Order: sequence, then C-alpha cells, then structure tokens
Amino acid sequence: MRKKAFVLTLDVTIALILVVTILLISNYYIAKAKSPSLSKLQLTKRGSDVLLQLDYLNVLDKLNPNTIHDNMTGLLPPSYDMQLNFTSPQFQSFIVGNPVLPTKSQIGSGRMIFVLDDDKKAIGYYTVRYYIWLR
Repeated sequence: MRKKAFVLTLDVTIALILVVTILLISNYYIAKAKSPSLSKLQLTKRGSDVLLQLDYLNVLDKLNPNTIHDNMTGLLPPSYDMQLNFTSPQFQSFIVGNPVLPTKSQIGSGRMIFVLDDDKKAIGYYTVRYYIWLR
C-alpha cells in the first residue's frame, strides 16, 4: 500500500512540475509578444530626436514647410524617411516630408505638442505627429 501511495505522489508531483513549466513558458512568450521590438523603439527614438532638434534650432517657430523639410532631411540619416503632420485649431494643417507611408516597412511614430509664442506670450499651439521608417 505504501508503494502505491509513493508512486501516486511522485506522479502528481511530476504532473504539477510539467503544468507549472508550461504556464511559465507560455507566460514568457505572451509577455514577449506584447513588448515592442528594439528596432521599433530605435525608430521612435530617432524620430523624437529629429523633432526635438528641429525645435531646438527654432525651425518649428515659423511653421514654414520648406524650411522644416530642408532641415529635417539634413538631420535624418540617408537610410531613413519621415513624415510630419502639423495640426492646430488656430493654424492651417500641413504635412512635411514623404506624404505616402510605406505598407511593408516597420513605422515608428509619436506625437508632440508645441506652443507658439510671441515675446513670451502664447499665441497658439499645434500638435506634430511624426512617422519614421527605413527606406
């Protein structure tokens, strides 16, 4: 009788170890699938850096699409392409950069809000949504 009880206990222990192992492995793959890839994070970071650099150079203050485009292409590495969507309730919306988003390439995107001021007085704001991808 004791031998049967030992075998049953051993059988339950092995089954429990297998179930816990399967649950841990499936939890790992589910968590891995939900996290963004490093390449997409790098794309998003690069787009954010370009936009912040444009703001630092005061290129965004004039809202001139040609000036923004020229400076943006100068800051982007040759293998990257980018689109900036400017929207505002006070000003006319416009797009700078490549107007067509790729369908088969990974796209990093983000959004920033900027305040336009004139002699330390806010005159409005606009939202810039950026999309960046490898050519």
